[in-house]
Amino acid sequence: MALPGRVSIERYQTIGKLQTLNGANRATVDLLEPSGDIGAWPAKPMKNSVVGLSSVEAQRIRAQVGPNATPDVAIHPVRLVLGKFMAPVSVLLEIAIVLELALGEYVQGSIIAALLVFNTALGL
Repeated sequence: MALPGRVSIERYQTIGKLQTLNGANRATVDLLEPSGDIGAWPAKPMKNSVVGLSSVEAQRIRAQVGPNATPDVAIHPVRLVLGKFMAPVSVLLEIAIVLELALGEYVQGSIIAALLVFNTALGL
């Protein structure tokens, strides 16, 4: 039987059993731990002495492509509020408001509008 990572079950030893009860189903699972040498587990540190770029290389790359940073992109508050009104559920509520007002149901339309504005205020 192969476990994830293509390691055979023979390289593991059973250290216990776990019984589970899921509704009317009962299962027993073996708890395993590695036994002996199973290859690259636990991971061994690399034997490469080079840790990273030298200062000269880092400065050269920084001069070519710029700093390793993301630009600070701030969204204008008006655009943020308008974006809340363009969400799919908000658009459906806006259509409901228009239909209520077209049918002469001004109280229900205004209640939906108030809830839409309240929801937008909470989302900011």
